Amino acid sequence: MFESKPLRLVASGLCSVGLFAPTHMTEAATPETPAGSSIRTNQPTKQISEIRDVQLLADGTLRGQFVTNANEPLAQAPVELHLQNRLVAKTTTDAEGNFKLENVEAGLYRLAAPEADKVVRVWKANAAPPAAHNSVLLVADREAIRGNFGEIGGGILRWSEWKSGVVAAAIITGAAVAQGYRQRDKDSGS
Repeated sequence: MFESKPLRLVASGLCSVGLFAPTHMTEAATPETPAGSSIRTNQPTKQISEIRDVQLLADGTLRGQFVTNANEPLAQAPVELHLQNRLVAKTTTDAEGNFKLENVEAGLYRLAAPEADKVVRVWKANAAPPAAHNSVLLVADREAIRGNFGEIGGGILRWSEWKSGVVAAAIITGAAVAQGYRQRDKDSGS
């Protein structure tokens, strides 16, 4: 391997970029709001760790409750049901945070409410597995974020501001590699 001061500088500079990059650059993208949806969770897409099995009532109604992470009901909150990024049904919670979505078919859905997102596998009443729940519990993700500069306002720079820097770094890296090869050829006498 050849020794090249410009190459070493570029390589160490690129490695250092990760220290100053906003955290949203390393996370998955925020899902786009589906057509017809009025709810935007503003949460990055998280790895789905659990899909909740839920049994419909005999008349095809999906029941649930929307609460805060302190288990306080959220009244008059919109709740939407999405199938493959398409709005299927929507409703509003009552005073106790309860909601009902009627005429729901069996399938894999995403339930969305302000600050809450949950993937549910909905089963007809007579076809649900024994572990299926009779209702859904949606919990608003209202965690306090303290001391995390990257989450407040998106970090030092937003991704759109980093794009030109990434392109410039790629060009500089290519130039440094080419310079290193020229230097190696010059040193070897070719």
